[in-house]
Amino acid sequence: MTAPSVEHYLAVRARMETPLPARYNVAADICDRWADEPGRVALVVPRGRDEPPLEVTYGDLAERSSRLANVLEATGVARGDRVAVCLPQSLECAIVHLAIQRLGAVAVPLAAMAGPDALRHRVVDSGARVGVADGSTHGWLLDDAVLSATRWLFYGSTEWDDALALARPHRASADTTLEDPAVLMYTSGTSGQAKGALHAQRVVPSHVEPISLAHDLYPLDADVMWSPTDWAWTGGLVNCLFIGLRSGRPLVVWRPRGFDADEVLAHLEHHGVTASFLPPTALKLLREATGVEDRARRLALRTVMTGGERCGEAVIDWCRAVLGLTPNEVYGQTEASAIVGNSGTLFPVKPGSVGLEYPRARAAVLDDDGNELPAGELGEIAFHGSTAAMFLGYWNGVDGPIPVGAWQRTGDLGRRDEDGYLWHEGRRDDVILSAGYRIGPGEVEECLARHPAVRAVAVVGEPDELRGQIVTAVLELYDGERPREELERELAASVRDRLAPYEVPRRFHVVDALPRTDTGKIRRAELRRLLQIPTDSPTQEVP
Repeated sequence: MTAPSVEHYLAVRARMETPLPARYNVAADICDRWADEPGRVALVVPRGRDEPPLEVTYGDLAERSSRLANVLEATGVARGDRVAVCLPQSLECAIVHLAIQRLGAVAVPLAAMAGPDALRHRVVDSGARVGVADGSTHGWLLDDAVLSATRWLFYGSTEWDDALALARPHRASADTTLEDPAVLMYTSGTSGQAKGALHAQRVVPSHVEPISLAHDLYPLDADVMWSPTDWAWTGGLVNCLFIGLRSGRPLVVWRPRGFDADEVLAHLEHHGVTASFLPPTALKLLREATGVEDRARRLALRTVMTGGERCGEAVIDWCRAVLGLTPNEVYGQTEASAIVGNSGTLFPVKPGSVGLEYPRARAAVLDDDGNELPAGELGEIAFHGSTAAMFLGYWNGVDGPIPVGAWQRTGDLGRRDEDGYLWHEGRRDDVILSAGYRIGPGEVEECLARHPAVRAVAVVGEPDELRGQIVTAVLELYDGERPREELERELAASVRDRLAPYEVPRRFHVVDALPRTDTGKIRRAELRRLLQIPTDSPTQEVP
């Protein structure tokens, strides 16, 4: 095989950028693709400790999703209607999503762990005609006057079982185009109410090559995929469920309650998982599993895709040394997932970089006037409207339409290097303005995270009369850390040796645990509140 290089990858990428079909349907692509092999295993669902897992075939998926599509149609769901899906990662969740796509309807994935306010906003804003949930949410969904206005079907209820038993077992998938809406995915809502990002049917075929590259040429013949990521998020629904099912290789369905590193290692080994999407936080937790060095030798794991937060050099070094692989970090957003990323099989991975553009994608670093910046300069990352994985627009006209051919700004800071690699430096709102310098927190966090006493770190700007802001590091430490003054001197020196003097933290805080989202990202706004940093500080007012 040709040695990994940027030039080799660019040639491969060009060959991958073939036109997508004009007519496309997600359910048809998954179910019809394997119609001649109905006994092929699609999903592996673990059961009790002493029971063998349930193996669900493509024939099973085709029949069950057809039955449910006919049930949904009988409740009034038509092409283009929104259907809320409030289910955890499960067999039922997979069937519901395929059924929705068979009808040409629009799925509205909802995190089962979300609170009533978040669910209420998403259901009402989307105008969901019907919702599907499990029995654990039955009471409060129907007790909520607003949510009960939606027609809810509850998995496991007598109504559900009877309706599926009587429904016809066959249903042709809708004849949809590449541009027909398919999924309404809500953003995390870090400021104000969450916005619905509407994706077209092309969201799946546009991710086939990127996910293959992120998993080092997935699928190989022996591949088995699994990820703990909830299917309410793009990284779980599109990158794992849909792409995994389309591949014809088994996809393991298991959502752990919390992330227990010992339990996850046992799961990876027992099911022979070879390809997994594991956020950096999950990889950091795996380092602390009991006897991880010995247990890692028994794993079949050959490739890890990671993302959602910065994957530092220390984590990559550990994966190489213990897991025997280099994790491929990817970058994207709810509006456009897996646009930029790595693929260690095809080009060298630079620790800390999110990589190069994937096929059918174009990214840039822009200044405030929309001009592309040269290598090395800090600016805002943007995706071009021609990017195939780009969303159609925000639901209900929020923020207005996206101009054809325009750049979609991400709100993230980044820079290119001379080789074309993109480096993500944090949110635009997180930039620190200190003595006239613009400082992205990412590089500073990377330096600090290399210290063996640091479990996790976040860097923010604190107001300062002289400099405007100072660089402040908030640390989550391992037990038994050294005396604080000694540790702070070592941490400051590590940044001074690797970065510019103005990037050295001037203040350190130690906390028991950094505030995080359900997917492991650090909640910087909450962190500022904990540190009592005013919300009208310059950190929030970058022009």
